Amino acid sequence: MSGKPMKLTRRTFMMASSAAIAAPMIKNLAGMVPEARAAEKKYDFVDQKSCDLVVLGGGGSGLVAATRTAQLTGKKVIVLEKAAFTGGGALMASTVRTFGSKWQAKRNLPDTTVDYARAMMDTVYWRLDAKLVSNCLRGTGQFFDWLCELGGDIENEFIPGKYVFAEIESEPVGPQMSRQRGSKMGFGIFVMQMMIKKLRTYGVDILTSHPVVDIEVRNGKIVAAIAKSDAGYVRVACKACILATGSWINNEAIVKKYAPEFAAVKATMSMGAPGGPGGHGSQSGHMNSNYTGDGIALAQKIGAFVDYDSFCLRLMGPMSMPQSTVFSAMVQTPFIITVNLNGNRFCSEPLQHMGIFDGGHVQ
Repeated sequence: MSGKPMKLTRRTFMMASSAAIAAPMIKNLAGMVPEARAAEKKYDFVDQKSCDLVVLGGGGSGLVAATRTAQLTGKKVIVLEKAAFTGGGALMASTVRTFGSKWQAKRNLPDTTVDYARAMMDTVYWRLDAKLVSNCLRGTGQFFDWLCELGGDIENEFIPGKYVFAEIESEPVGPQMSRQRGSKMGFGIFVMQMMIKKLRTYGVDILTSHPVVDIEVRNGKIVAAIAKSDAGYVRVACKACILATGSWINNEAIVKKYAPEFAAVKATMSMGAPGGPGGHGSQSGHMNSNYTGDGIALAQKIGAFVDYDSFCLRLMGPMSMPQSTVFSAMVQTPFIITVNLNGNRFCSEPLQHMGIFDGGHVQ
């Protein structure tokens, strides 16, 4: 989508499909990236802080990364979040798929990981690494086990159930939020609240309304992040940095350049109102107004390679949550074939019949 002839196959599409959801996550490793300049601009700092790890982005990935680091290392961690609230798109997650957790085994629930993985591999004609797919699925159970260990007596907060969009027989019966907590308490909110509580006990500083505007780099490592608060610029010196800044789906320039078809129809989609403090409102989690690709420029500054030609939209969102009524009707037909601009098959068509994937985008 960068102006070059497209060379997009089903395989490369699936491999690159997460590009629109998560910006690069980079850990500083000396010698792994080329030398880059320090902050190009001179700043008058109203405050200066220091830590072992600074996490750029206080969404789901950022808060989990900060919690896990503080738990395992006891090191000083600071989280910088551009919004006035933490949690990001994770706040919109109401239900999950979990595979092979101790919680499920304790309740004698069947482990359908192998059958589900096989069904998913069939939909992409086994073009993905089967071991990688299996590890990803198993990771959901490991994550939930960690939550139970971290949260203490939380097992009874969940009841056995299936993912809200479950459609195939091998969907796992796993932990879902009990309705006793109220209809607005989804899995995402529950986890984010748990992370915030733990981060406070670990002494982690979470600075909201602190968008990162620059970084300082020395010997191939990020040594400081520069954020802009309401009071002015804040410098956070660090020994390591994690970028968890989210998607680029609301960066108008990037969308127009790398997903022009989506940019053309975006105005016809019912986006809803921006989420307020706490992340609520009718805005889709996949279209979070803070998803402006801030981490891309920062990653490039330390020499990270950003493959812009791989940028594409995932079938599960933002195209389907929310979705275009006209387009949704188009993809419901069993006769549709998805192709790229060169006339080559674009992806595995069975994906369009898997509920959440009904909003897939035809080029």
